[in-house]
Amino acid sequence: MMTSHSQLWWLLCGDRNQRKPLVEKTVTYPWPLKTLAQQGSLFFWIRYDVASFLTYRVLYSGELEVRVRFSGFRNTDDEWVNVRRGVRERSIPLEPSECHRVKFRDLVLCFQDREAQSIYFDAHIIEIQRHLHDPQSCSCIFRVRYDHDGTEENVGLERICCRPMQH
Repeated sequence: MMTSHSQLWWLLCGDRNQRKPLVEKTVTYPWPLKTLAQQGSLFFWIRYDVASFLTYRVLYSGELEVRVRFSGFRNTDDEWVNVRRGVRERSIPLEPSECHRVKFRDLVLCFQDREAQSIYFDAHIIEIQRHLHDPQSCSCIFRVRYDHDGTEENVGLERICCRPMQH
């Protein structure tokens, strides 16, 4: 679903701390309804659903940021989020019958279960061991390399989530 809003396009000028509206224009957001945003500079993804995109700005460096309101949070909790690094469509778990969609080198969200913490992190598929199985349970093994620390681990399909447009 596309939504249009009249927004101010902010551009950092001069000392980078002074924001100045460049032009007011109507913007069409191509983002789907179910979108996640990453809070701050964290390495892991917390499931913060985006309630709305309030405005956007182009930084002096050329990076695009959006001001987001997270579902269930107040307007005082709105944050600027880098679009390239911090906004993505919600990742979803795959059904056992869909395991064939996971490919070598795919970027996935993988549940890393450690003694100190258990969190979803970005990871890449580096090896796949396919096994025959029925549509109700997958016995394939996926070797992943976590982006945040480079560790590798064998995981089952139940610990992997993929973005819908990836598949």
